[in-house]
Amino acid sequence: MGVSARPALYAEQAKTEDICPLGSNKRADMQPNDEPIPTSNPTPEPPPNGPAKVSTDNKKERFKLDYGGEIVFQAGVKLIRDDKSTSLRDAVARLFVVSKFDGWDVVTQTIRIAAVGSLPGDILTIDGHCPIIDDTVVTEILCDEAQLPCVYCVSHDWLLSIDPGPTTALAVEDVPVKGTADVTAQRITVAATGPEIILRFRPYYRQRHRQE
Repeated sequence: MGVSARPALYAEQAKTEDICPLGSNKRADMQPNDEPIPTSNPTPEPPPNGPAKVSTDNKKERFKLDYGGEIVFQAGVKLIRDDKSTSLRDAVARLFVVSKFDGWDVVTQTIRIAAVGSLPGDILTIDGHCPIIDDTVVTEILCDEAQLPCVYCVSHDWLLSIDPGPTTALAVEDVPVKGTADVTAQRITVAATGPEIILRFRPYYRQRHRQE
């Protein structure tokens, strides 16, 4: 299924001119009784065309991806041992995440999820979601050219995919909108199960990876 919506264009950074004396917000040519001209906040910078920041919690059982100051994906990690789901702590294992990226203009980040201390036959599971950004529905389920399970963010133009191998399930769920009563929005849940799980994060997906 192709992408049905195009990413929002980022507004150009507002230009300002220093026309006020130091320590004042009044124009130099204003009369004493004139009101100062209100200043507007600059337009936020667009996210960088670079990798997401990957971090784990202190218990080494969860990880998250931060891109442009927004958490774009977070997940918990467990092991299936002897057909039973168990925490990494109970399995005497810990989360091991390796992140690297290649490319300069067309950037692809590879995030490898594994467990140090796992035993032969152990199966890794991740259970996570792409959070709502700016209280809007900005993600949709799609597949890229390789038909991989993917999540695409329309407004921020990034794509997150899972390499072949693990059993993967993506679904849409309704969640309450913070601060708004009786209103729900949607987010995408991501679950994967396999001996090893590899995620790929592609920023500027429409603009660099799939130029049309």
